[in-house]
Amino acid sequence: MAATIAMIAAAALRLLAQAPTPVVTADGVLEFVANAADGTVTVTDRLNRTTLSRSLVCPGPSLAGLTPDEVAVMVLCAGSNELVFLNTAAFDVTARVALAARPVSVVIAGDGRHAEVRGSGGGTMALVALESQRQVGRIDSRTMGAGRAGRPNELVFLGMIHGEHRTSQRFGLDVVRRLVDAIAPDYWLTEIPANRLARASEEFARTGAIAEPRVSRFPEYVDVLFPLSRPMRFTVYGTAGWNHPMDRFRRERLAAISSDARRSGDWRAYQASVAESDRQLAAGGAGDDPRWIHTDAYDAAQRVQLDVYNARFDGELGTGGWDTINRAHFANITRVLDRHRGEGARILITYGAGHKSWMLPR
Repeated sequence: MAATIAMIAAAALRLLAQAPTPVVTADGVLEFVANAADGTVTVTDRLNRTTLSRSLVCPGPSLAGLTPDEVAVMVLCAGSNELVFLNTAAFDVTARVALAARPVSVVIAGDGRHAEVRGSGGGTMALVALESQRQVGRIDSRTMGAGRAGRPNELVFLGMIHGEHRTSQRFGLDVVRRLVDAIAPDYWLTEIPANRLARASEEFARTGAIAEPRVSRFPEYVDVLFPLSRPMRFTVYGTAGWNHPMDRFRRERLAAISSDARRSGDWRAYQASVAESDRQLAAGGAGDDPRWIHTDAYDAAQRVQLDVYNARFDGELGTGGWDTINRAHFANITRVLDRHRGEGARILITYGAGHKSWMLPR
């Protein structure tokens, strides 16, 4: 019996050693697993417990981790000697980097903008720029970013009203254009998930229109940002912490709470806070007046409902809780700001006006 148990334990250990190690996004929602047998990567929505994709990638894939901005999963391909980037929104291959020999590991360089692909001997075979997903040679990561002037950047935060920009007489798209022209940003940080920006940019460059569903819903980007990016030449960053599984889970959970008799007290308190917030917002000014939107009083009126929403529901909405989603947004914004620290640049940040009350100092 003891021998049998030992054999079973040894077999289990061998299977465990062969099992692929999953890669999970920082919010715990998406899980990626490489399947060496058929060259695919399985993507699972852990929040809603569903399989989202089984993407064909390359022969002999193994996961090397996520890029720092979580735009892509990096896949090492033993069968084709490649580093492959798999987008974390569409779950398709966005770039393939051919390597001279079989890759073993990937290390993110100290600047956070490059990946060092290493072979069996431990040396760097290729240095890959993570933003362009292209090989750029070999550069000493210890010297990257050295010699910056150390001048402070200037930040401008504009609260957006999204679809209302198309109909507003006070804060229409022409007003947004004039504001951006006056600000003249070097970098524009947007409420677009980073892993959706490349597809939208490619669509606009190819057709002059944007079909990407998360981006196309924002007229300030479709009708202002992308057209102005050509003559003004600012760099665009996607910094939203949103993802589709989170949105689905949040909507379904809120619907369940609203119809649960045991939660009627919480729901009534939330609805009362929405009514009071709406009253204060209406008393302060027009909802589409940028002069009213960009005041401390507007932010305080927004917090009347958002603080109740956060206190009553945040802990059960997964990554869709108000604190949780804003922390994800802010972490992405901070990552970009740190990348450009000391450049003396002007940086424009545009998010829905309600987010200002969380992101800006009270």
